[in-house]
Amino acid sequence: MMLDIKIASKANDFSKYLPLGGIIGSVFIFKILQILLLDFATPVLSNNSFFLSWIFCLDKIANIELLGQVLYTNFFLYFLISGLLLLVAMIGSIVLTLRFGKTVKNQIIFKQLSRNAGSAIFLVKN
Repeated sequence: MMLDIKIASKANDFSKYLPLGGIIGSVFIFKILQILLLDFATPVLSNNSFFLSWIFCLDKIANIELLGQVLYTNFFLYFLISGLLLLVAMIGSIVLTLRFGKTVKNQIIFKQLSRNAGSAIFLVKN
């Protein structure tokens, strides 16, 4: 949509990707169900297990503050890399959509800054 490329796509091209997409989708759904059913199972208490009250283990800190501490201490390198990737993606999308032509209106900043009241107000007589 950004590049305004007008290519007619055929609707029957979808069927050639269906087997590969079905295999990848079914493997993905199988792995998600496997994680949900096996890893998040509730533990069975035995006679030698002890009860732990989680109220006493919780910190007296807000969720946003905790998220900030974790992001800026443990994962600061990943946070910076993701910020740089987003910056490169933003600059790339701006460069791809930037057009210089006679039909495109561009700002001339020097003209805008050098205006005064005499050149900005026009009297129109009906």
